[in-house]
Amino acid sequence: MKKNIELSAVYQEIPGGLLIYHANGNEEIIYANDEVIQLFGCDSLEDFRSWTHNSFQGVVHPEDLERVEASILKQLSTTESKLDHVVYRIIRKDNKIRYVEDFGKLVHDEDHGDIFYVFLTDITTSIQERERVQNSTLEQAREKAILKAALETTVYSYREIYIINLEENKYHHIYPQTLEKQKQGIFTEMIQERIDTNKICEENKDWILEIFNPRHIQKELSDKNTIEYQYKRRYNDFIEWCVTTLTVFERKDSLPISVIVGIRSIDDIIKKETQQKEILESALAQSKKASIAKSTFLDNMSHDMRTPMNAILGYTEIASRNLQNTSKLEDCLNQIHHASHQLLGIINDALDFSKFESGKVGLTFEDCNLLDLIQDLHNSYVSFINEKKIQFTLDTSSIQHPIILGDKQKINQLLFNVINNAIKYTPNYGSVCFIITEKKTSDKKISEYIFQVKDTGIGMHKDFLSKAFEPFERENNTTISKIAGIGLGLAITKNLVDLMKGTIDINSQVGKGTEVIITLPLDHSVQSEIPLDSSNIEDQAIALLKGKHALIVEDNELNREIIKEIFSLYEVKLDEAEDGQIAVQKVITHPKYDFIMMDIQMPIMDGYEATKAIRALEDQEKNKIPIIAISANAFYEDKQKSLQVGMNAHLAKPIDIPIVLKTLYETLNSHL
Repeated sequence: MKKNIELSAVYQEIPGGLLIYHANGNEEIIYANDEVIQLFGCDSLEDFRSWTHNSFQGVVHPEDLERVEASILKQLSTTESKLDHVVYRIIRKDNKIRYVEDFGKLVHDEDHGDIFYVFLTDITTSIQERERVQNSTLEQAREKAILKAALETTVYSYREIYIINLEENKYHHIYPQTLEKQKQGIFTEMIQERIDTNKICEENKDWILEIFNPRHIQKELSDKNTIEYQYKRRYNDFIEWCVTTLTVFERKDSLPISVIVGIRSIDDIIKKETQQKEILESALAQSKKASIAKSTFLDNMSHDMRTPMNAILGYTEIASRNLQNTSKLEDCLNQIHHASHQLLGIINDALDFSKFESGKVGLTFEDCNLLDLIQDLHNSYVSFINEKKIQFTLDTSSIQHPIILGDKQKINQLLFNVINNAIKYTPNYGSVCFIITEKKTSDKKISEYIFQVKDTGIGMHKDFLSKAFEPFERENNTTISKIAGIGLGLAITKNLVDLMKGTIDINSQVGKGTEVIITLPLDHSVQSEIPLDSSNIEDQAIALLKGKHALIVEDNELNREIIKEIFSLYEVKLDEAEDGQIAVQKVITHPKYDFIMMDIQMPIMDGYEATKAIRALEDQEKNKIPIIAISANAFYEDKQKSLQVGMNAHLAKPIDIPIVLKTLYETLNSHL
């Protein structure tokens, strides 16, 4: 056996590649002739052994190895000849891939064990040619399938296809093949028959006779190959838009003598075009409407903001010239106060509406005393009522469950909008009636609260009522009456009512007045049996504040001065901090503050971060100090964020003293 496996001239003379390797273990290579060495692009047997790691496993492409060895084992176990055949890839030393055909013979030797004699042939060229032929065949089949599908699609998109002999005035149907009648005949007679049987719509009949006259067709196609006509026709008991295409099939002396005619439905196309046109027209109308609304809004804002601003500046100037005239000075301050609230209302309306437009408005549910809320409302507009000498009637006698679960702020806002409008648009010495009715529902925990506001004001025209809830809309009489407003109050109110799943209705007559009815479904609070505290909260707050030591954190010096002046009236001692970082240090070093008034937007450290830092202090007394946010960030999410970082309450700028007193009273009381 040793003689058989020795490298000899005999092996070199064998045609093709010869490879001998051990069948077991690492499948070590015993011998490879020159053709195998050259097939792998190697220079010598040693070079070949090095490239293949001296193993048959290094001969086969790694991705083919598992398949090759499994195939060889399977063939050896199922054939008597013990001859295997397999095709696989190899990797040359220059990293080129080649395909080889492998015929192997397993030989057993007592001295060396099982040995494989393998004859290798390079079949790369034949493999590539076979793949080229296969790919070409597949591509041809694919092209034929695409062509067939395209032809079928083209044919079946047509209702009819036929050929017209223009010289003889004859036609011959090509498609559909199932057409039983008139497969051929006189062309103009066929057109006339379709007109007579109402297959052609009435408005197209004369025109159809003209364009489908053979002489006319010849004339139209004398200098072109194709013409198309769109018209309506009757098909299967419905009217559809279709297009007829006439294409020259044959010419004689440049004159068309036969044409192919195809009729196809374009009803879906026309409908889509119509829809798109309507969408575009609607978008254009909305764009124009939005542009008009924007211009109206800016005009109203410009006028209505300048009006109170003019009053503020004017009365400030008058006050400065009458500092010694107490009566005149007091009148100026009242006018400035009134104009400031008017301006603030306009700003709030614009900001509130922008929040609704962006979808950033949510509800906060809490126990709310409806009677207290209404009383607070009444206090906010009582001076307005007295100023206009209006007879105001308030009826809450129907309320059986005064404690409800709802968004107190938003209920207050929508009721204020409606009542304020009633007072604003009611002439002096008129009347406004506000009635709240509680109505039972099938759910014992929920009642319908009906808020009815009726006035004897200027009223609204019937045409305006249909768009009263649209933003920036204002009744003409509001301009004539010179009453300020940017046309957002009712739009905001409607959004608030919708948010609370309620309803709002308006009844109005010009010159007689307006009635607004709001219905809100509200839950009864579990605390509905708690007795109501009717004491004067402002007086109690003032008594509670006396002698307290507080920290005001505000980067704006003017705002700090205003707050200091306000709290000095109630004998509150104040320390100041210009930013959150200074505030935290003061809290750490000061024995103990009774409460902190914290601005939000400040340099170095804002109010949120300062609050977190204070709440993280180890001192149990200092980390529980009541912190009230006082910020120009006045929206729902701003309040929620203040509470989330650990503040006890949130107040919006500009400062409203009664609200500040009430908030402080509630906050400090709950902290005791």
